[in-house]
Amino acid sequence: MKVGYQTVIEKMENPLTQSVREILEQGLNLIEKMDDTSFADGGRGSVGTHFRHCLDFAGNFLSGLKSEKTDYSQRERNTGIETNRQLAIQKLSSIIQELQTVEISDLEKPVMVKIEEISGLMGRPEWAWSSGLRELEFLQSHTIHHFALIAYKLQALGIEVEEGFGVAPSTLKFWQEEKAKAV
Repeated sequence: MKVGYQTVIEKMENPLTQSVREILEQGLNLIEKMDDTSFADGGRGSVGTHFRHCLDFAGNFLSGLKSEKTDYSQRERNTGIETNRQLAIQKLSSIIQELQTVEISDLEKPVMVKIEEISGLMGRPEWAWSSGLRELEFLQSHTIHHFALIAYKLQALGIEVEEGFGVAPSTLKFWQEEKAKAV
């Protein structure tokens, strides 16, 4: 549709959430390739448990953007996600879709975040100011950390994972730069 000399362009994805979405898509691709046993076996340290934990944090991040108040200790903890790959795939796909709707303005807003340890020590909820953008950075770092644990667990089981799975974007960039220098 043309408006004068301007063309209405489809809304582009928020570049600030794109990296987290790409990391979560790596997880989705991995889950889709796994078998049920490798996903669910291992009890509290299973691959499924790590994925469920990451999905809980992502869900809390997204709901916290809307309410401007995030409490990461009040997670869904749907244990079905830990043992049911299809349920994990559905939840992960849903979170990826919701991340694509996050606007830059959503990330610029202040949010209150419950401080778990201090709240426990004080015997009452304690909150600190943050921003959607800072919490997005936390979500990315937290997810990469757990994906690294997943990669380590799978490698110990003899299951191959992508080279960049569970590796921070800054580390991947550094590796590329080092590789280019060596050439």
